[in-house]
Amino acid sequence: PSEFIESCAALVAPGGALVMSTLNRTAKSFALAILGAEYIGRLLPPGTHDWKRFLTPHEIRNAMEKAGLDVSAPSGLVFNPLALQPLSSPQAWHLSSTDT
Repeated sequence: PSEFIESCAALVAPGGALVMSTLNRTAKSFALAILGAEYIGRLLPPGTHDWKRFLTPHEIRNAMEKAGLDVSAPSGLVFNPLALQPLSSPQAWHLSSTDT
């Protein structure tokens, strides 16, 4: 992950921004992304995700800072199944300051 982030950072123009997103390595992400999306909901083929490869916000922040980027406060992107919208719909997602 550090090499990928360093490569991305090298492409950011002065004054530009780099936005990163990944699944957080938590029990909740395991339950929702792997069990829920892969095995229960069958939204994705089983084996799509490898929970051991998920990164925490702290790990991403450290890699971004090591690559010379200024990092702002993280924000989580959360799927809302109660919105009854397809996964591709912007209305199915919301930002969260607590789910990072």
